[in-house]
Amino acid sequence: MTVSGESGLSGRVAVVTGGHDGVGYYIAEALLDEGMRVALLARRNEVLQRAAGKLAGDVLPVVCDIRDPDSVRAAFARVDEGLGNVSVLVNNAATISIYRIADASDEELHATVETNLLGVMYCIREAAARMRTAGLGDIVNITSEAVLRPFPYLLGYSATKAAVETLSRGLKRELAPLGIRVGVLRSGRVAVPDRQPGTRWDPERAEAFFKEAYAGGFIEHEGDGIDPRTTAQSIVHMLCLPRDSSIDVLELRDGGEIRE
Repeated sequence: MTVSGESGLSGRVAVVTGGHDGVGYYIAEALLDEGMRVALLARRNEVLQRAAGKLAGDVLPVVCDIRDPDSVRAAFARVDEGLGNVSVLVNNAATISIYRIADASDEELHATVETNLLGVMYCIREAAARMRTAGLGDIVNITSEAVLRPFPYLLGYSATKAAVETLSRGLKRELAPLGIRVGVLRSGRVAVPDRQPGTRWDPERAEAFFKEAYAGGFIEHEGDGIDPRTTAQSIVHMLCLPRDSSIDVLELRDGGEIRE
């Protein structure tokens, strides 16, 4: 962690989607430690208020369903009013549902695409409009190593994360002339304290998922997981680079595993 003010981030306004919980919470905490003003976006007010109450600094909880473009517009207007002009967007929110494509319901497919891809695009659209006016901005999109090695039962998730990486490559060229940097943090599994993977899934599907994942070597390949504080500091590092440089893709994963 840098001393507040030395990183050049102090006073800037950041939006972190899914910043109320998990790795998003640690990202928000790290940005606040740098002296940033941070808006947390999530769907439920009670979890937002709980997170905001634990964080120190200028934090604004904003109820937002990123799947709904009108909700995203209203959320960014609330940030304008409460914190000022957004200059950093961290697209962290995502849904991870397990299903085989052939067996997936309409609702499961829609939820995956609407949250993991359309929601990202809606937030980028609002943030980029504000950054363009200021001539300064950073957009960091969090993806997954699953884009390179798709897990069984997670093909919908993997496909949407791969789409976000393609989107990011194109946006880099589109937005660079406007002073806006776009980067991808491609993450391995993050070991969030007190959270066990798969606890929110249907038990029967979870059993089938883990059986196939272990049989195929997917779980072993993940390692023990990344400390979320390391993930958060990686975001800070990306934002602190001089403006004449940027990171296209930063791949972060558990250091105990030697990749093939």
